[in-house]
Amino acid sequence: MVKVEILVSPRCAYCDAVKKRVYRVVEELKAQKIDIRVEEIDVLKHPEIMLKYEISSTPALAVNGKLTFIGVPKEDEIRHHLQSLVKKNGRPV
Repeated sequence: MVKVEILVSPRCAYCDAVKKRVYRVVEELKAQKIDIRVEEIDVLKHPEIMLKYEISSTPALAVNGKLTFIGVPKEDEIRHHLQSLVKKNGRPV
């Protein structure tokens, strides 16, 4: 399983765009029988997450417990990264 954490805050101007991109890519990969879980985390409600990933702004993405993107990545960047974590048999590397 691949776990994607979308780190957001309520006043973030770009967070909705990132969420939409992540969910589009995840739906594509789930259609390929790849096990991916997504969790949205409001960093204002969970400030420990900002400390854990050493970030000071949102949006950000963590994949399998590692900070992967800060800002607004392109869909292709998200897709490429997630696909690179999965072997041909659909199991995480």
